[in-house]
Amino acid sequence: MTIAATNEHQRREDPPSSSWKERLVIILLILGASLGLLYYQMPKATISVTPQVLQLSEDLVFEFSQLAGVDLKKASIMLTRKTAATGRQQIGITKAKGVITLVNQNDTKVTVPKGTVVQTGSGISFVTVKDVEVPALTTNYFMDVPIGLIAGQAEVEIEAVELGSSGNVAAGRITTIKGFDLNVRNPDPTNGGDDAILHIASEDDLVRVKNLVKQDAPKLALDALFQQIGTGFVLEETMEFDLDWLEETAIGQETNEVYASAMSKGQVYTVDLDILGKHLNQALQKIVPEGFQIQADSIAFSDLKVTKEQDWQIILEVQAKALGNIDSNYLAQVLAGADEEDLQAVVAGFPNIANISVTDYSGKRLPRIAKWLNIQVESAVY
Repeated sequence: MTIAATNEHQRREDPPSSSWKERLVIILLILGASLGLLYYQMPKATISVTPQVLQLSEDLVFEFSQLAGVDLKKASIMLTRKTAATGRQQIGITKAKGVITLVNQNDTKVTVPKGTVVQTGSGISFVTVKDVEVPALTTNYFMDVPIGLIAGQAEVEIEAVELGSSGNVAAGRITTIKGFDLNVRNPDPTNGGDDAILHIASEDDLVRVKNLVKQDAPKLALDALFQQIGTGFVLEETMEFDLDWLEETAIGQETNEVYASAMSKGQVYTVDLDILGKHLNQALQKIVPEGFQIQADSIAFSDLKVTKEQDWQIILEVQAKALGNIDSNYLAQVLAGADEEDLQAVVAGFPNIANISVTDYSGKRLPRIAKWLNIQVESAVY
């Protein structure tokens, strides 16, 4: 048997196993191409959907403890204010001096020791500066005939008990001696008592300088606060100031200048507006109808008020816009096979949709296969 005959015999006994697979692949490729061609040739529709926009205006109340962006700022600064002393005080610097005459109308002499007090009728006191003996009363005779009585007299120097010009008294004003039955007079004025005028802190001075501190303290504390505030929004209604008095000139103290020092303390709450905006977004999202989403960039507030009951509160009038959420896949399933009347019913039944329009399609009904609907969500204008 020849080689050619042998090969022919083998082909008859073993048909090729790959030929049928090749034919199957070709058939599948043709079928796929046909289906693809059919898919692209089937009519499709583009549906433009405009989301509904809700205008919101709400009054919202937040306690400070609910807000993450609220911060308490504190600052303190010491200040001293001064003013001229207007109080005046007269003080004696030297004692008045003089001479008195002591008159003894008794039968015995009298020794008056140093330091004996004599006084004017108004009570100004002097003391003798040395011991003095005052002779007794004597009888005056003329040729052994008594013709009169002569009282004993003696002079002695005195000085005022108190410093100052109050000891300068006129002649004859000193009339009383303490502890002796004697008459006393000053034949000449006493002199030499001098005064000095001192500047002292008066009560009015202290009131005035404290008022200067009270006037300037809030501004200085506020300046110190603003150095710490940074970019936070200041809630002015929460601003508080206090004074701790430190030192002050004592009333009656000799001085040309009266001063008062205090520690000015201030505190104020601030709020981070970005964080506040997130709180507003969360609060509004809880009250907006289902199917709508608050647009963060549309949130605005006005008429911000701060009150205090048990806790500080922020009250805001908030305006925002909520945009309807569009689920394109779900909407395509709803619209598949719909006609024009169905479209209007869908708009009426979906509060989150403002308008639906069909483009690039001329059929009376939309394709019944959802994937053949091209849902385009238009940007809402608000």
